[in-house]
Formats: sequence, C-alpha cells, structure tokens
Amino acid sequence: MDTGEKIKLLRKAKGLTQEELGALIGVQKAAINKYETGQVINLKRSTISNLAKALGCSPAYLVDDEDTLSYDEYVQRYVLPDLGPLSPDERALVHHYRTLSDDGKSYLSQQLQIALKMFKEE
Repeated sequence: MDTGEKIKLLRKAKGLTQEELGALIGVQKAAINKYETGQVINLKRSTISNLAKALGCSPAYLVDDEDTLSYDEYVQRYVLPDLGPLSPDERALVHHYRTLSDDGKSYLSQQLQIALKMFKEE
C-alpha cells in the first residue's frame, strides 16, 4: 500500500471528506486528492507530519512500505479503542451493516437519523 492509499484509508476510517482533511492540515481539497491518487510523490515533511496528526497515525506509517494495515486492522487498532468495547448486539449490527448494498446502507443511515431525533437519550 502506498502513501496515497494509506491517506485515503485513514481519512475514510476517520469519516472525513477530502475537504475536511484539507481544512485540518491547511490545504485545499484538490491537494488531498493529489496526495491520495499519487500525483504528488514527494510530500514535504511538514505535510506528512500534519497528515499523521490529523489521521491519528505516525509519520512513519504514512511513508513506510513495510508498515501496512488493512482497513479492518486500522479500525481495530485506532478507531475501536476510542469507542470502547462493543456489545454483542453492536457487533451484530456492524456485521449486518457490512452485508448491505450501498442503497441499503444509505437507507439505514436515513432511518438512524430519524431514530436519533425521536429516541436520543438526554
């Protein structure tokens, strides 16, 4: 996995758009797109450092070809600890969600927004 692929993987895992990541590190959306697609090969150290901070990884992870994580490994290592342990019901929901088509995921997201408005604990 190259640096651009890692940036994209981490950005998506954090739920960020290219525009949001760009705002976090002080560049335009187009720059993030160029990083992710490999159009910019030699990133400045300061850019790598800023990306690493925003994406929650080490600068070495972004540039090291040997240190690669799959999306699931990244989520396990960096995202889930922030959420705390998942209950069996929560794990089942994640599993079922992953089996849905894009349309199914979109529909479920809409329904979740409605449920949050109706039943959110104060």
